[in-house]
Amino acid sequence: MKKLTLLITFCSLTILSYAQDFGRTLVSGSFSYSSGESEADPSSEGHSFGLSPKVGWFVNPRLAVGAQMGYTNSKSKLTYSFEPYEMESKFNSFSTGPFVRAYQPVGEQFSFFAEASASYSQGKGTSFSSSRNEEYTSKTKGGNVSLSPGIVFFPSNQIGLELVFGRLGYSKSKAEYEGSDVTNKYSEFSANFGLSNTSVGISFYLGRGASEQQ
Repeated sequence: MKKLTLLITFCSLTILSYAQDFGRTLVSGSFSYSSGESEADPSSEGHSFGLSPKVGWFVNPRLAVGAQMGYTNSKSKLTYSFEPYEMESKFNSFSTGPFVRAYQPVGEQFSFFAEASASYSQGKGTSFSSSRNEEYTSKTKGGNVSLSPGIVFFPSNQIGLELVFGRLGYSKSKAEYEGSDVTNKYSEFSANFGLSNTSVGISFYLGRGASEQQ
């Protein structure tokens, strides 16, 4: 039992003995794109893409705070063969908010991190029926908070390759429709972890020097 305790203590001290220099500024972001189609009735086709840049500043050697923005664009079309009837839809949304990221170095080139973030978003969607010559407009606004764990590997001093293992979050939104008193409210608590929710990213650590071992 004493040997096991000494081994655990030694490993803990070894991990904590690495003092990584994460630099002064964290620059990161993500890009996503998807497209698909279905030949069912109604048949559908569409695509979407998103862009989310992020900038943070290190307020101490292991803690970064900053701001993030996001933009999402999607288009889709539904075609019903039995009427015939077509509906084309477009949706755009913008989001912004703060984030905080804390690091725990593990060795000279690896570090675990946990990131907490919050954002507020606004979006506008339009749907147009060419067969009926009708257009519908909706406006959506809402917010979310989330917590994500991850690990970063440094192949060089200022480049970090990241794995984010899902997220724990809560979101709430409201949609209003032009020319109508109908309002849809939506809220969700989610806990998505595992391989299917793992994402890969790249970050730049400006001003980061070589790792030093104390």
